[in-house]
Parts: sequence; structure tokens; C-alpha cells
Amino acid sequence: MFTTRTDYLDTLLAYICEELQLSEAAHAAAEHRYHAVGDWLNAPGSTLAAWRPTIYPQGSFRIGTCGRPLTGAEFDLDLVCELDLGIKQVSPLVLLNMVEHRLRQHSVYNGMIERKKRCIRLTYANEFHLDVLPARPTWPPDGTQVLIPDRELEAWLRSNPKGYAAWFCGRTELYFAELRKRAVEPLPDHETAKEKTPLQRGVLLLKRWRDVDYQKNCDAAPRSIVATTLAGNFYRGTLSTGETFGDIVRSIATATAQNGNPLRVVNPAQPNEVLSEQWERLPETYRLFRARIAALNATWTTIQETGTIEDVAAALGVLFGDPVTQRAFKRFTKEQVETQRKSGTLGVARATGALAIASLPRTAPIRSNTFYGEE
Repeated sequence: MFTTRTDYLDTLLAYICEELQLSEAAHAAAEHRYHAVGDWLNAPGSTLAAWRPTIYPQGSFRIGTCGRPLTGAEFDLDLVCELDLGIKQVSPLVLLNMVEHRLRQHSVYNGMIERKKRCIRLTYANEFHLDVLPARPTWPPDGTQVLIPDRELEAWLRSNPKGYAAWFCGRTELYFAELRKRAVEPLPDHETAKEKTPLQRGVLLLKRWRDVDYQKNCDAAPRSIVATTLAGNFYRGTLSTGETFGDIVRSIATATAQNGNPLRVVNPAQPNEVLSEQWERLPETYRLFRARIAALNATWTTIQETGTIEDVAAALGVLFGDPVTQRAFKRFTKEQVETQRKSGTLGVARATGALAIASLPRTAPIRSNTFYGEE
């Protein structure tokens, strides 16, 4: 039951996030292909076997923030193929070629390969991309730090995919720490592994806003890992999804407004790895982001002050896409409005007749009923 604007906004955002999640079928297909590629790279007797390949996911799949792409787009699944080369001196291009060679030995994968700057991409048409990132441990070993090859620079770059995932999970732990501090039991819809914490939902929403807002200028859009890192840095353990998203957006807008130079975003687990290199290389993309995040912050402030459910849904549709928001709103009205009506907490705005929270100013409560149709 919701009685405040925060309550119903959180409920509607939860429905939107559910719409943004990959379907179970898409997730299962991705998981099956991830294991198939991993087994091929790691098979006994393969050309990579001597280097004891370790296969693990990285990015949004690993941290639970992978969302449905916009219509017609394909989502990404990132896989690390870490080879234990020890002290062996191997050039970055050789490592890329070693992994590519093994993939080309597969009759199906051979026709799906695309060389990228730091990985080998397998494209499953109209489904998703599986990016295989070769890596080697640092020498001497340094925790979960790895070296990854850069094809253009022909150089090794330090990275830490496992460390980044551990950092992000640590940021989501702020949510549970706040619950324990308040002596509040975890909410039922967060008890299963499939459900998201407010930070994970905030990242889903931020990335979806980016996809919608940059539809006509995709090349200028900030990378997912930049949005995720900014969200993690600015998350403070808020329990509400709406407040979490608002805090993140407001903090990013403030940070970018105060800094004339491009904001530098680094991997918290490997500070030497600059994630926002695009902004430094192309300053105009940073200026565009600064303007758009400021506009998002202004829009979100308006949404938080809007009284009617329909007005909120319309505004959210602009930010996150009408089809997704409309489906979420239909579920919201079907599953929640009648409960509110029966409890006496649903009302109508006197000026417009739109649905609103009964306790808000200039709102009249709707009398409950327990019958449907005429008798």
C-alpha cells in the first residue's frame, strides 16, 4: 500500500525496472552461449590449454544491471578469457590473435567474428554481442589485477574486472546496511536473487535514460561503465528507488556543473584505468552530457513534485520510453489502484479529475467498492 508520492513513484519505477530487465528466455539463451564459448576456449587439448584459461563474465551481467536494449538493438555480454602466461613475454597483438585463432577453429564461431579494439566480438544476429576480452595476470601477480591488450595502441593496459564487480557489490551493500541500521526487515521483493537493489535499479534507469536521450546521437553517449561507476560513487544507501535515482542524477549534475574540464571517471578497483577517456578525447561529448544531465535533473525535480499518477507516468514515458512506461503503468493500475481504492488512499485531483494520492492537497478521496458491474 502506498500513501505518499514517494511510495507510488517507487512502485511505478519498480514496474518500469521489471520491464527493462532481460526476459528469462533472453537471459537463458545468453547464459547457454556464454558457457558454450567458455567451454570451447577452455577445452582440454585446445590451442589455449597450455595457458590454463580462466573464463568469467564482466560488466552488467556480472553486477546485475543488464537491461533490455531499445527496439532493434542488441545487448552485450562480456566474457574475460584470462590466460596464465606467467613471465612469458607476449605482445598484446599476439594474445588477441591467440584467442581469435581458437575461436576461428569453431565452424560456427568462425563466421561470427569481428575484431574490436580490445576484444573479439561474436555477433548472434538480432540477439546480442558476446565480447571476448583476452587478459593475462600482472607479473608479479597483484590480486585480481590483469593486463588487457589494446589493438590500436599495441600496448598492455591494466584493468580489474573482478575488483570492479566487488566494488559495485560493496556499494549495493549500503542498502542492506541501512536496513539493518533502521532495524527494518528486507522487503519481500528483494529477497530473491532476481530482484534488484535500489542502486541496481538506479543504474538500469540511468542507462535507459541514456539510450532514449541519445537515440539520434549514439556515438556521443557515455559508456555503460561510466554511468554505472558514477551511480555507484554517488549512492549513499537510500532505500527508495526514486530517491536513489534522484540523488544520483542531482550529484552528477552538480559535479559536472562545478567542473569546467571533463570529469574523470576511473575504475575504483584500478585507479589508473580511465573509463571516461571519451570525454577527454572528445570534449564536445562531455559538454553535451553536462547539458543533458542538467536537463534530466530539472525534469526529475518536476516529477517528484507532480501530484497526479497520470502526469508522472507521462513524464516517465519521455525519460524511459513510452512502450516500456505504458506497460508498467498498465500493471501499476491493474495491481495497485484497486488496493488503494479499497483502503481509501486513492483520490482524484479536483482540478483535472486525474488519479492522485488522497492525502495530497486539492485531492478528493475515491470511495471504496467491492463489487464489479451491476447486480
